[in-house]
Amino acid sequence: MNLHTFYFIDETERKARMQKVAMNRQMKQKPSPGGDIVIKQEPCSIASEATSSIPDTQTGGEGQGQGSVVCPSMSFGNSQPLILPTLTPETSSRDPKMYRVLKAEERMLVDELTVAYLETLGGYANETHVNREESYSSADELVNNSEIAVRRLIKFVKKIALFRGMSQENQVACLKSCVLNALLLRSVNFYDAENDAWKTPTGSIPTSVLKRATGFNDLHDAHTSYCAGLKKLTRDDSHIMALVQTITVFNPDGQNLENRQTISDIQDQFIQLLRHYLESEVSFQHSQVFFSNILQKISELKGLGEDHARILLQINSNKIEPLMLEILNLQ
Repeated sequence: MNLHTFYFIDETERKARMQKVAMNRQMKQKPSPGGDIVIKQEPCSIASEATSSIPDTQTGGEGQGQGSVVCPSMSFGNSQPLILPTLTPETSSRDPKMYRVLKAEERMLVDELTVAYLETLGGYANETHVNREESYSSADELVNNSEIAVRRLIKFVKKIALFRGMSQENQVACLKSCVLNALLLRSVNFYDAENDAWKTPTGSIPTSVLKRATGFNDLHDAHTSYCAGLKKLTRDDSHIMALVQTITVFNPDGQNLENRQTISDIQDQFIQLLRHYLESEVSFQHSQVFFSNILQKISELKGLGEDHARILLQINSNKIEPLMLEILNLQ
C-alpha cells in the first residue's frame, strides 16, 4: 500500500487494509541466513500510535558484520551560536504600545495550529528510567519506530485548512518533501538537554544508546545540538514550535510539486504570522532578533535533513516497513 492510498482512504478501509498487510507479512516472513528479522505489526489506526516508545526522530545507522553501513566522510552541523536578549520583567518593555495586538483571526489561527501540534505530538514519561536498550539495537529499527511519528505528522497536516485545500497529488508531494525536516523538528520537544537524553512514553533514553545503535556520533551530536539551540531560542513556546512546524511543511523547494508559487505564498503567510506573534510576545524591540534567529534555525534544518537523508539511502530497505519506504523514497 503506497502513501497516496494510505493517506486518502477512510478509517474503516484503512484498518482492514493494514490488518491484511500485517497478516500477509506474518505468513510470508522467513528467517534470513543471519538470523530472524522481526518486523513489528503496523498499528491499525493513528490512535494506536500512543504506544510508541521512540521520540519523533530518525537517523541513519551503521550495522555490524555482513550488510553493515559504511559512514561517508562528511562534516555535520552548521549550527550558529545564539546571541539573544535577556528577557526579564526588568528588561522587557512595560509600554503596551511596544507590543502588537494580534487580530482575532491571527490569534485564532495560532491557537488552532498549536492545538493540532500538541494533539499530534505524542507524550513522554516524566520519570528518568532508562529505556530498554535492546529496542534500539540498529538503525533499521529506529527508522521503523519512526513510522509512529510519520503517522502523527500526517494527522497534523490534515488539520491545516490550507493544506487540505491543495490537490491530493500536491499534498502527497508536499508531505514527502518535508517529512525528514518535520520529524527532526518535532524531535526538539523530546530532547532533554540537561540529561542529554531523549524522552519517550516509557522513560528516557540516553543519547549514548542511540549513538551505539547507529554509529553516527557526529550526526547525532549535530542533531542534539540543533535541538538544544532551538529549545533555548523558542523558550519551549508551543505556539512558536507549531508555527515553525507549519512553515517547514509548506516547502516550495520540494520535489514533484505542482505549483511552487502557491506553496511559497502559503509559507509566507505563516512566516508573517510568526513575526506578528513574536511582536505580540517579546515586543517590537526584541522580536526581530528572535525572528531572524528562528529563520536561521529553519535554514539549518535543511542541511541537517540532507545529512540524514544521505545516510538513510544506505540502510537495508528489506528491513524497512512499507510506509517508511514510500515516504522516505527508499524503494
